[in-house]
Amino acid sequence: PALTIASDQFFQSCNSLTSISLPALTIASDQFFQSCNSLTTVDLPTLTTAGDKCFNECTLLTSISLPLCTSLGSSVGINQVFGDISGNTITLTIPASLMTINGGDPDEDIQKLTDDNTVTIITT
Repeated sequence: PALTIASDQFFQSCNSLTSISLPALTIASDQFFQSCNSLTTVDLPTLTTAGDKCFNECTLLTSISLPLCTSLGSSVGINQVFGDISGNTITLTIPASLMTINGGDPDEDIQKLTDDNTVTIITT
């Protein structure tokens, strides 16, 4: 629970991981949870930065709480932060600023997530 910064591929392919809460984590580097096929619930209340492909291929996600996150991937374009996730009903908690960060539009990773899933967005 005291982990604050995690390197690339930290939990990659942890297929038995179903739920995680890391209350002190502020930076999750590239591919942090990539291919965690059983992960459904993520609670990262102090995360400010999610790296490229952070949740890529986490195909069962239903709840993602990132209330302080100001950076999804290396740009406001598509960085596959939520890549290869489709057909899910997801609750996404993010700062309101991520909804207008891309020239008045949402970060493209959020847009891709909402295009491929049924997403309820809760802004903080």
